[in-house]
Amino acid sequence: MNRLINKADAAQYLGVSVRTLEAWISKGTGTLPYVKIGRMVRYRMDDLAAFIEAGRISPADNKEG
Repeated sequence: MNRLINKADAAQYLGVSVRTLEAWISKGTGTLPYVKIGRMVRYRMDDLAAFIEAGRISPADNKEG
């Protein structure tokens, strides 16, 4: 089973603030999946890694001309 982590740990892993994660949830922006357990929000480690990978741009993808 994939490990669930809290907002503070997810924010640290991603290098963003907890407020940023909360804004993404409240505004419905961003594509980072999360899990609601009652009033708690948790993040799957696999989802965090996939979110980072989805934003990856390789030099070959970024060539001009």
